[in-house]
Amino acid sequence: MAVALESRLRFDAVVIACDVLGQAYQDLARLAAEVGTNPTAVTNAGRASAIGLCWTIVDQMHAVRQLVMPPADREVGPIAKPFLQTTEVATALRNKMDHLSTNIRNLAEKKGERLPLFGAFAYLYSNPDPATGGYLITISSGAMHGADVFPTVRPAGVSFTTPVGLLELHAFDLLFPFSPAFAALQDFIAVNERRLEEQIRRLAEEEASNTGKSFDELMAHLGGGMILAAKFHFWSRSGDAGIVRGGVLGPLSGELTPAQSSSS
Repeated sequence: MAVALESRLRFDAVVIACDVLGQAYQDLARLAAEVGTNPTAVTNAGRASAIGLCWTIVDQMHAVRQLVMPPADREVGPIAKPFLQTTEVATALRNKMDHLSTNIRNLAEKKGERLPLFGAFAYLYSNPDPATGGYLITISSGAMHGADVFPTVRPAGVSFTTPVGLLELHAFDLLFPFSPAFAALQDFIAVNERRLEEQIRRLAEEEASNTGKSFDELMAHLGGGMILAAKFHFWSRSGDAGIVRGGVLGPLSGELTPAQSSSS
């Protein structure tokens, strides 16, 4: 059942990455809406969160691409092809960030305009009545070093969601529009989920036929999404010995002792 297990693991990896992607996109859209209501009130933490969520999307979209990419000796199928083409920029951005040290040298030597080091998050925040307009908002990363570019989205002639739409990351002279990438991912997952379930069932049936193992046991699901919360307690002669509270070390002279036990 190793083949079926490999398929399960690969599918599980895609599901986990998609869960992270979905949550990151929701958090980014929510943050964008908050900034849109009062752009001048955005904090450094808000800027860091926005840029961090953008790069989370880049990383996990790249991970999904790696998981669904066929071997080098096989052609990309018609189902995966639209997704892989639409999200190709995610892998390009990931490679740029992986070679950040070299890219910094190239940026320093570059002539003319340059994007912020970790990029800029740009989007549209519409008025309650979108027909009356709204704001084009750009959240930039890092400090300014001269010849800086603040890219904005281009809403003319395109459809967009309200009040937040056209979310995109500009970095390393590349543009990653998020909405088309997520739409392509949803289409790809919708088709492949059914195909993979059928494949796992077929492999389990073959395994059961060849080995006499129970089909139900081979198809059994062991659960997932578990959370472990293990309660612990300190026994100390000096109270909070060595415990950090709010970033400040407590007394370090205490001695931890094992729990008292008694026997009759």
